[in-house]
Amino acid sequence: MKNSLLNNLQREGTKKVFASLLSILIGLAVGAIVVVCVGLFKPGIGIRGIWDGIQIIFFGILAKGREAGQLVWGFNPTAWGNMLFRATPLVMTGLSVAIASKTGLFNIGAPGQYLMGTMATLMIALSIPSGTMAPWLIWLLAFLGGMIAGALWGAIPGLLKAFLNINEVLACIMTNWLAANIVT
Repeated sequence: MKNSLLNNLQREGTKKVFASLLSILIGLAVGAIVVVCVGLFKPGIGIRGIWDGIQIIFFGILAKGREAGQLVWGFNPTAWGNMLFRATPLVMTGLSVAIASKTGLFNIGAPGQYLMGTMATLMIALSIPSGTMAPWLIWLLAFLGGMIAGALWGAIPGLLKAFLNINEVLACIMTNWLAANIVT
């Protein structure tokens, strides 16, 4: 039993999981330190405000709000929805960078691909009247259109590298700026 536990702890995958968890905990601790520093140097916050801030950093997804000045804890579907709404694009963009990294490529163009995919998704979703087509089909078309737009935008640096031997990192940085200005 003890040997199998040690073998599991020595596996590369287990080490990566522990490293990820440690990184998350360090990030949360740094956030708590920032809250303490702000609370100590800003008049009017006090120890109670600092403690509430630290609780929200570690368990904010479970906060329902305040009642009579006290934090109330429990399942909050709005907080979960907001978290998923904000985290999903970041997770998907991170996955695009991770997949490129696994193939030996360095994708610094993910922000531009995200912006172009988002723009295409919104253009498709907002341009189709929901009276002419089923809403689920509009969602599907917008999703697929966004994926295709992001992929095509990501293909530009690849094509420049393949046909003109232009550095893909520089091309990605330039396409990021182009995407930001086009979307703006």
